[in-house]
Amino acid sequence: MDVIVGASIWVNLYWGAVNLLPILPLDGGNVVRSMLPGDADARDRLAAGVSLAVCLLIVVMLLRNDLGELVLLPLLLGAYNFSTLVSDARGSSDGGEAALAGTCVLALESLA
Repeated sequence: MDVIVGASIWVNLYWGAVNLLPILPLDGGNVVRSMLPGDADARDRLAAGVSLAVCLLIVVMLLRNDLGELVLLPLLLGAYNFSTLVSDARGSSDGGEAALAGTCVLALESLA
């Protein structure tokens, strides 16, 4: 029982730390977006760019330290932010859902 309680505490602490990373749609990304200058659209684009850069940095760090099995979450979050940037550049009003769905399908196919 002590092992389960201890593991639960560590999982919650680690997830809390991950949630504070400046990556959209995590809480840290929303905090960064709210602190950026400009109108709402400009803040969304800039926050998505910052999020994508942080995701790529995390992926590189994980791969350099032979932790490739942990790159799925930053890759998916990076795909989400990339699709937001692409849909904004195309003037799409779907919020990037179509691009994100396509990216997720490609990621899942590559895992199979």
